[in-house]
Amino acid sequence: MVCVAPVAFVAAAPGCFSGGPTQSAAARGDGGPVTLEGVVVDSKTKSPVPFAVVAIEKGGLYLPISDYSKPNPAYAFGAIAGADGRFSIVVPDGVSGVHGFANDYLYRGTKFDSTVSNGLFTVEIEARPAAIAKPTISGASLAPASASPGATITVHADLHAAVATDPLSDEVILVEPTSHACIALAPPTTPVDRDHYPDGAYTGTFVAPNTPGTYKYALTATTAGCSNADTVTMTLVVQ
Repeated sequence: MVCVAPVAFVAAAPGCFSGGPTQSAAARGDGGPVTLEGVVVDSKTKSPVPFAVVAIEKGGLYLPISDYSKPNPAYAFGAIAGADGRFSIVVPDGVSGVHGFANDYLYRGTKFDSTVSNGLFTVEIEARPAAIAKPTISGASLAPASASPGATITVHADLHAAVATDPLSDEVILVEPTSHACIALAPPTTPVDRDHYPDGAYTGTFVAPNTPGTYKYALTATTAGCSNADTVTMTLVVQ
């Protein structure tokens, strides 16, 4: 049985979350499923941000990364908000990190804790000031773009930070909203930490959905200074 346990938590300030790692869900609850009902809003106007990409970090917020050369395995689930900024996704009981991305906004990471839930989970993100440049995603592709159920799919994209003083972060994320799938991509070379990822070709693999159909994947990325690249969409046909 899935328990519905939305939470009322508003990010304290715009921009990136500055806190350290949180305690894992396994240490707090029984790990059973709960439904996170949320909304992404503009931090200034409080109006909904349509079609924001939401990535869920399983077990906490900004958990340590054991191997920077590989995709961050903590990104386990994803969603895309509707035109009303709302999203709904099933996550494990306890603490999760909720990462919000939208075109022309600054990235935001927010802690969700199902043990203190009592309302709608609100993620506030700040409109990107014109003076802050945004990174770029180019050459994004899925190979193959048409596959059988359960086939291995490779995603590729070239990422570049706009300025050397604001490098890419570990949050290069692919989300499929129908299945709520989410993966992080691997960098071309090993970074020194999660806030100094290199420009270049990022790659990842995932398993095609078991149900035939047409699936839209959204690829997003952010810099250490929380500037989002424009989201890129790719189509996978499963037949």
